[in-house]
Amino acid sequence: LRLDSSVYLAKETRGESGLNLMSRGLSVGTRFAGGPRVSNVVEARIEEVDPSLHPDAKAPLRTSFEDSDLRPRDTRSLGWSFQNEGRDDPLRPRRGATQTMRLEVAGGPLGGDNSFVKVSASWQGYRPFPLGGVLAMRASAGTVRPYAGSRARGADGVPYQERFFAGGATTVRGYLE
Repeated sequence: LRLDSSVYLAKETRGESGLNLMSRGLSVGTRFAGGPRVSNVVEARIEEVDPSLHPDAKAPLRTSFEDSDLRPRDTRSLGWSFQNEGRDDPLRPRRGATQTMRLEVAGGPLGGDNSFVKVSASWQGYRPFPLGGVLAMRASAGTVRPYAGSRARGADGVPYQERFFAGGATTVRGYLE
């Protein structure tokens, strides 16, 4: 077994919302094989996120931010990731497929301000294209739900940075976040 760890400090501005997120965290985990093409990752994470509004944010956004309950909150979670690697070459695949799945449980007996369960899965497939090149396909899905004390906060029971968004730089890039 190998031990992976990371300590991080990151600042991110979330698109049109003008929301700045300052994140500080620590994660510790291990990676182990589940077969010749299967890898598993188990990790524990502690993260504190301090939200603020961008100084140039428009007045309606500023009012909405001041009326909301956004404040520094910490998340403590355990996660498990699974990957089944079936591509012929991980850097320049021409055929094959890869499947991944991730489960994360935060809060509850682990403590912290946020309690949620998050599940995501993806599939990537590669096939030679008859006219040359490679046809690459990808499908992904996920869900996240608050539980315990976070359920009373409704949608705000799931931290902003843990939510799924349709659009933006990492999903449907032709659409705004």
